Amino acid sequence: MSYVTLDEARVNSPTTTLSSLITNVATTIPVVELGVFAAAPNVAVLGFGVDAETIRYTGKSAASGSGNLTGVTRAYDTAGTYGGAKECASGTRIYNGITAERHNKIRANFEQHQSDISTMQSTLTTIGDTIVINGGSA
Repeated sequence: MSYVTLDEARVNSPTTTLSSLITNVATTIPVVELGVFAAAPNVAVLGFGVDAETIRYTGKSAASGSGNLTGVTRAYDTAGTYGGAKECASGTRIYNGITAERHNKIRANFEQHQSDISTMQSTLTTIGDTIVINGGSA
């Protein structure tokens, strides 16, 4: 296994709102302020609490100002009835937040790091002041 690339995050998870209604199958998300979103590809949270939905976007129509998140995968991070795609009204909150998907990537990297350390430790042997690596010496 290799390390998982982490998406860019934003300090304090700033929020904006939808600038118009979206259906449960919309793949373009119109927002009031694009500047709150990290570079694509990335994830964002639409809504709040048990009604929240994680989406993944592959583009932004501009760096800031009103515009669209594009190439959106709806219900990107779901568990049972939580996180399903739904219609959302204009004014619904949307933001770059900590998601289960982001947490799981961090966890996977931590576990990979622990495994790598264990593997390295198993290949090192100390003989006096010499460290022996994979049968050779350093």
